[in-house]
Amino acid sequence: MEVNPALVTTKNRLLVKLCIGEISPHIDSFSQLFYQELFRLDIHLKTVFSGNVVFLNRKFISMLATFKNVKHLEAIEESVEKMGERHALQYGAQIKHFPTLKQALLFALKKKLGERFHAELEAVWNEVFDDVAAIMERAMARIDPEKIRQIIPDKINCDVGLYEEVGGEAIIHRVHQRFYDAIFDEPWLEKFFYGKSKEVLVGSGLNL
Repeated sequence: MEVNPALVTTKNRLLVKLCIGEISPHIDSFSQLFYQELFRLDIHLKTVFSGNVVFLNRKFISMLATFKNVKHLEAIEESVEKMGERHALQYGAQIKHFPTLKQALLFALKKKLGERFHAELEAVWNEVFDDVAAIMERAMARIDPEKIRQIIPDKINCDVGLYEEVGGEAIIHRVHQRFYDAIFDEPWLEKFFYGKSKEVLVGSGLNL
């Protein structure tokens, strides 16, 4: 019996939607895992994904919202194209960044879901990510290179050099960990962070 490819695609997209629903209650820690791995893979992407932890979380949630609505990808194709254009023109995103983005996203999914992120689900995420990326890449390829925001190399080198000079991510994370450990050990200070996750606060400095 021949399987209808359209039905397979719909099933796969629904699996992604269900997966996002499962991780939504833990979106802050999931976002943190994603950005930590992304910047570990390519520190230069901090020029594309800049801003504080709240802003980056908002961008991450927006990305997941696109994947969540991917069942109707053909219907929102124009919006996805505009998103690709916007990321290229406003943030300096490039087609070559997509493989790194996918690698970081799959890493975060594996860390968060553990054994539930089995081989079949990973293959589904690969397929859905590539479908969305292909639309964005198509739109980005049509943009006049002269209009794309240029990142000044000297600024990148300076930022990366300073980051490495202070000891990199490990040292920054250790400083934040000790700081917030001390804050949360003092009852009168802890109340100012009521409702805040210490884990998220510790990681926030890595995304600035």
